[in-house]
Amino acid sequence: MPIPRRLVLVLGLALLAARPGLAQEAGGQTSFTISIVGLTAGRLALAADSSDTRYAVRARATSAGLAGLFSSFEVDQKVSGRVRAGRLQPEAYEARAKGARAGRGAEMRYTDGVPSLVTLSEEPRPGAPVIDPATMGGTVDPLTAIYAVLRTVPSAALCQLDLEIYDGHRHSRVTLRPLSDDPLGCQGNYRRINGYPPEDIAGRRDFPFVMRYASVPEGRFEVREVTLDSTYGKARVTRD
Repeated sequence: MPIPRRLVLVLGLALLAARPGLAQEAGGQTSFTISIVGLTAGRLALAADSSDTRYAVRARATSAGLAGLFSSFEVDQKVSGRVRAGRLQPEAYEARAKGARAGRGAEMRYTDGVPSLVTLSEEPRPGAPVIDPATMGGTVDPLTAIYAVLRTVPSAALCQLDLEIYDGHRHSRVTLRPLSDDPLGCQGNYRRINGYPPEDIAGRRDFPFVMRYASVPEGRFEVREVTLDSTYGKARVTRD
């Protein structure tokens, strides 16, 4: 049984909740533990490097523990791009997968913010609409979205995000807004837009999650924890 796609997505979002200032460190690397109802389900590792004009991120997610419940998998992603007016603009993205998620690789290049497919291993699911990459200008790849959501931010940017994502097949959107009862918490939502079979959209379009922050030096804030409800119970991602 594979880990549900929405759980993989949000676990991926937690990759960047590494430590203070990760986005400003050269080659910083860290790891995370994914747990479901208190039991280990996977491991995450990340290396990121950025400046005022450039960024580059590498990430690896692997299954671990809960033997017999989840099929084993390994996913590697990398992206590089520009930073323009504070916005991330990918130039080259690549994903490779093994095990239960094999065949879901992709490679994309961007020209003036418009993606083009170099390779796409995953076949579209039956009944899913086919999206022309040329119509996806202004979207970002999945790993750039992870980086944008979870990088260390000043107070003015806390919980302020609205990004559209394109992975070669699917078009989605991730948003953040403040939690009314927690000044250091964000309510996040992942929304399916297009490229999914009709039954997926009809079954469920929105997948909420919660991010918790802590203050770090120089008036900035970093993510410490991501939580969501999965098919198998409460899922939690924490720094090792």
